[in-house]
Amino acid sequence: MRRIAVFVEGQTELIIVRELLFKKFHYNVDLICQELWRDEYRHAEYDNPCPDATFHYLIVNVGNDNRVLSVIMRNEKTMIEKGYERIIGLRDMYSQEYKELTTEINTHIIEAKRQAALDYIKSNSKNPPLIFFNFAIMETEAWFLAINHLLERINPILTYEFICKNTGHDLELVDPEKTFPCPADILAEIYKLIGANYDKHRGDIEKLAKVTDIEHYDSLYDSNKCASFKPFYESLLLAS
Repeated sequence: MRRIAVFVEGQTELIIVRELLFKKFHYNVDLICQELWRDEYRHAEYDNPCPDATFHYLIVNVGNDNRVLSVIMRNEKTMIEKGYERIIGLRDMYSQEYKELTTEINTHIIEAKRQAALDYIKSNSKNPPLIFFNFAIMETEAWFLAINHLLERINPILTYEFICKNTGHDLELVDPEKTFPCPADILAEIYKLIGANYDKHRGDIEKLAKVTDIEHYDSLYDSNKCASFKPFYESLLLAS
């Protein structure tokens, strides 16, 4: 069984990764979900024991965007000793630290933060090729905004035309990671059109992830939108 560890910043990212893996492997994947609480690992909903599966994934919610990389470094030796062949990190670029610098999309800041993460890995890891660190630009919600007609699966009324007419956001044309500094706020704005809320609660992201099929992820991968998704998708599925 091939073993991959994935460290993410929060509940939203854990749910996204979990549901993506379920869709990719049709639930034929051995999955453990944990959350880090005061430096103790606790069970997080929900595991999928599958002892005959080819792939085993451990997903850990570290509970803080700025801790993802440091937690990976602290656990690198243990993960490798346990047979994990790859350690993946996923966090949003948009964070409190980023907001203190700017509330706009700034490519120079984005590239500087990416390079700083790579430099940190090179300087602190004993096995840099085994670590794949990813930023979602600006938030993972941008990926869902970029998937063609996905929101119509939440409610058929949410067509591109309806969304554009009522919000001014033309999701058919724009690249969300180049357009929206806080994509979660855009989702919340769109949800209000149908009298619903999107505020990153578990039920919100679970519903969105559950209506997203593997074909949606594949189409996003093949599109010219949300370039940050491609390296993450490849690293998660051992395609890079």
